[in-house]
Amino acid sequence: ALGRRFRKATTKETSSAVVYRNTIKTYFDAINSLDAFHAEKSKAKSKGFNITNFDSTTPEPQRPKIKSLIKKKKG
Repeated sequence: ALGRRFRKATTKETSSAVVYRNTIKTYFDAINSLDAFHAEKSKAKSKGFNITNFDSTTPEPQRPKIKSLIKKKKG
């Protein structure tokens, strides 16, 4: 039984196991990076930046405080 358990895996078995393992790793990496993305997004939002696109590396700054001040002065 021991010899069978530790026999050399065939190429087919190895490749499918590697693909499976890599798929799971990719899945968890994606989850972790999504968490990191949302953390960065909320951090940026609190500083007045708005990230609308996943690809945008330079988020455009929003100035809600200035806008509200202008509204208050007019009103």
